Amino acid sequence: MFIAQSFTTHQQNAIEFKDLPIELWEVQKYENETILYNQLKSADSSESIKTISKSETVENVSKQIKKYSIEDHFKLNWNESRKLFDVFNEKILGEFSDLKINIVKSIIDYKLGNKVLIYLHALKSGPWLTFSRSRPEDFNDPEKRVHYDKNSMKFYNQHTSSFQIKSAEDIDYAIMLTKQAYKRLKEK
Repeated sequence: MFIAQSFTTHQQNAIEFKDLPIELWEVQKYENETILYNQLKSADSSESIKTISKSETVENVSKQIKKYSIEDHFKLNWNESRKLFDVFNEKILGEFSDLKINIVKSIIDYKLGNKVLIYLHALKSGPWLTFSRSRPEDFNDPEKRVHYDKNSMKFYNQHTSSFQIKSAEDIDYAIMLTKQAYKRLKEK
C-alpha cells in the first residue's frame, strides 16, 4: 500500500498488473482538518508483470506476494459450488453497484466502502455467507435459516450470522438476506 498526495502516470500504471498486488491511495488534507483518502483503481488488471520485466528482483517479489483469484477458492471438483457462487456473485454485484469484491487468501469479501458486508467462504457443499455486524434477530428470516456464529466475537470481534447456499433455490433467499444486511450497514 502506497499513500501520497499524488502519483505519476508510471506509478498509476503499476496497479494494472494482475500479479503485482499493490494499492495506491491519494490523500488530501483540508483546512477544517478533514482528511480524504481516495483509492486509485485500475481499469483492467490482465497483464502480468513477468511479460515486461525479467528482473530477478521483480521475479522474487512476484513469488513472495500472491494476488488471489476466485479460482484459488474453488477446487477443481467443486463445480456445483462454483456455479452457485457465480450466480450469486453476478446477482449481488448487479443489485448493489457500490459493493466491491475483495479476494484474499481464505475468504472473498463484499465491501461497502471500507466495511465488510459479507465474508464468503468457498465450500464444496456451497458458498457460506457470513453477514458482518448482525444477529439472526436482525433479519426478516421467515424460514429461520440464518444462524448465529457463536465464536464471532472471538474471530471477527463483532456479532456475525451465517447462511449457506446449497442449491439454486437458496440464491434468491441469500439475496433477500443480503438486501437487509446492506440496508442496515448503509444506515450506520
